[in-house]
Amino acid sequence: MNTVDKDPIYEHVELAPIEDDPIGGVLFCRVQPPPTRVPQRVDQLAGPVTGHRVIWQSQQGWHFDIRATSEPYVSPDDGELLINVVAEVDWYRSKLTGAPLRERAAYAEVVFLERPADTSGANP
Repeated sequence: MNTVDKDPIYEHVELAPIEDDPIGGVLFCRVQPPPTRVPQRVDQLAGPVTGHRVIWQSQQGWHFDIRATSEPYVSPDDGELLINVVAEVDWYRSKLTGAPLRERAAYAEVVFLERPADTSGANP
């Protein structure tokens, strides 16, 4: 029987016996944890956000699986910084079928871009 070091990124899975199975019914899968992500407010970012996944906080709560469909812009009505967002399912539907996006404007101060955490130690 094959063995693997007690490394937490490995998962040992026993399979049902299969006739003439060359690996003996044992499967080792390398499982990597997802990268740590840190939400950053869109109104405080310098880079582009269009097309990126974002988190939006509305009066109804937190909304995940959202895509930014614009860069932050100043509203001509009240001077607030806004960004257009859409449900991710609508984002992909539009990309695949050409259907128009059902965007909604959200205040940029309550929209967060998930970025991989800086593990270099440059930004404590």
